[in-house]
Amino acid sequence: MRLTRRQLKRLIQEALDFQPTAKHLFVLIGLPSAGKSTWIQENVPDAHIISSDETMERAAAKHGFTYDDLFDGYPTQEQLDTPKLDQHGKAMVDNDGNPILKGYAHPDFGPIVSQQIKRKTFKPDAFQFTNIAEKEADDELTASRNAAVSSGKPIVIDMMNTSAGGRKFQVSELKLPDDYIKVGVVFQSEGAEDDILALSKSRNIFGQMNTGAKKTIPDSVFHREIEMPQPGEFDKVIYVDNRGKVKDFHQSNLQKIRLLGMEDF
Repeated sequence: MRLTRRQLKRLIQEALDFQPTAKHLFVLIGLPSAGKSTWIQENVPDAHIISSDETMERAAAKHGFTYDDLFDGYPTQEQLDTPKLDQHGKAMVDNDGNPILKGYAHPDFGPIVSQQIKRKTFKPDAFQFTNIAEKEADDELTASRNAAVSSGKPIVIDMMNTSAGGRKFQVSELKLPDDYIKVGVVFQSEGAEDDILALSKSRNIFGQMNTGAKKTIPDSVFHREIEMPQPGEFDKVIYVDNRGKVKDFHQSNLQKIRLLGMEDF
């Protein structure tokens, strides 16, 4: 028997056995397109949401980029090895006669500069304009974390949070008082990874056609192992199973895509 949204919401509330308050932290755990945003809308619509994806999309749009651009805004090794040229088109050298590199400038992303985001030491170089946008997104995410407790709302960390270590870091960044109730919300995906991947792709295509937004998630992400909540990690854990709905959502997206003029993708 298929449950209505209202019935599903009631069952979830019964499983939670409480109404969300300003002293609740919800840590969402699951793959992209597994239903996290819908769950927030139906269960904690007034929450203070901490989402790296949302800050990235806003910053990208502000600067005329896409979500994908901010991830692609990093130079290749070949571009890093491109020598800088003087005004006469001659390769520049340092005092020891070695060529000065990093001379490539992307037509949209700008010249190569040093990374502005301290936590990304594994990518020491970036393109100037996309890095400015990404730094703004990172600063907004930090501000969102800092404002979470004072918001007076339930807090939701809306990310994949597939590893226990990553979840611990995200929670620790909030510096919560001891009286907060931590709830892990696991979105089950086992056996439906390929269907969720297909849904993600159709959502991306529809988004591009409808609004111009482009958000491509690598296929490998959908087969990433999800580390289940550890003993003592949360005060309560609930499980959300949308696997039976994924194909329906995908087919709905395909219909919308065809209405906009694309038969296949």
